[in-house]
Formats: sequence, C-alpha cells, structure tokens
Amino acid sequence: MWILTLLAVACASPPSMVAHHADASVVRDALVDGDLELAQKHASKIEKRSFGDVDEAMAVHVTEVTTAAGAIVGARDVSAAAGQLGRLGAACGACHTAGGGGPGGPATEAPPVVEGVAGEMQRHRWAATSMWDALVRGDDAGFKSAAEVMAQAPLTPSGTPVDSSLSPLATELEVKAHDQALLAARSTDPSQRAGHYGQMLAACHACHAVVRR
Repeated sequence: MWILTLLAVACASPPSMVAHHADASVVRDALVDGDLELAQKHASKIEKRSFGDVDEAMAVHVTEVTTAAGAIVGARDVSAAAGQLGRLGAACGACHTAGGGGPGGPATEAPPVVEGVAGEMQRHRWAATSMWDALVRGDDAGFKSAAEVMAQAPLTPSGTPVDSSLSPLATELEVKAHDQALLAARSTDPSQRAGHYGQMLAACHACHAVVRR
C-alpha cells in the first residue's frame, strides 16, 4: 500500500517532498518491526533536509516537523521513538494542510479479509498504514475510518481462542493497540490523536517482540 501512496505523492509533489514522505514511511515501518537504527537513520534525513525558502507561517510547521524527527533520532528505545511518530505525522499533516500540498488521496484497497491470527495481522498493518497516510494528509475522515478498522478486536483476554498461537501477554498488548486505536478514532484533537497513534504503534512493536521470542 505504501508504494501506491508514494506514487500518488510523486505525481503531486517536488522531488524533495517525495524523498521526505518516503523517509517518513520507512521510519513508521521500521518502528513497527523494531528496527530503531533504521528508523533513526531516516528520521535524521528528515531532520536535516532543507525545505527551501518558506514564509514565516510555514516555517512554524517546518520547525515542528524537524523537531519531531529529531525527537525520534534522540529516542532511547523503540517505544519512545514510536511515541514521537504520531507527532511527526501530525506535524506533516498540518504543514501539508497549510501549504495546500502533500500526499494525494487514499489508496483504493480494502482491508484484507483473511481468517485467523495471520489475517488479523494483515488488517493491523493495513489499518496502521492507512491511519498514517491519513494523518500526514490531514484527512480526519480517512483517519477515523482506518482507526475504526484497527479498533475491531476479535482477540480479548477473556475471548482468546483455545488454539490461538498468541501468548496471554501478546494478547494483552494487542488489546492495548486496539484500545489506543479506538481512542484515536474518537479524538477530535490532532495532538491527542497523534499521541494515541504513537502509543498504538508502541504496543504493536511490543506485541511483535513477544511473539518473536
């Protein structure tokens, strides 16, 4: 899905913004996968990239983007970095909205329909990616819709299937991710919404780390 998003950006944005969006997407995926070094490498590119000459109003948004990226670079661990990712996405969205540019519309794919834990994980990634794309577009309706998909939790501490391969801790973390998505879907404050998104990704990473043990 992120490839389709980058193609949409390429058609509507200058080369520097295409690179900027690509780096941000790598940061997001790297944090979900627990690769802090890769995430910080690309966050550093965002922090250091020149946005060219901008007026005073836009400079405020640019500063917030670079500051948020810098917070990821300086994060002590994946969870701390993930907590700052929502801030970065919200800063990008505010900058795009103010400048009348940025990524194009949402991809047309629907959430994958696959049974079992594997299917649930596919829906998680689709929803997390769609939430991010909407966040950086400043698309409130798109963000809410994707967050609601993420918030649909078939696995709960009391309802985990007997044959589930998830441990109780992994299930607890998955529920936490769903809860943060639900709070994000209900929030109308961009800062709070971004915070819930970051906490959701932190829970996703923690769950993945447990599953990989």
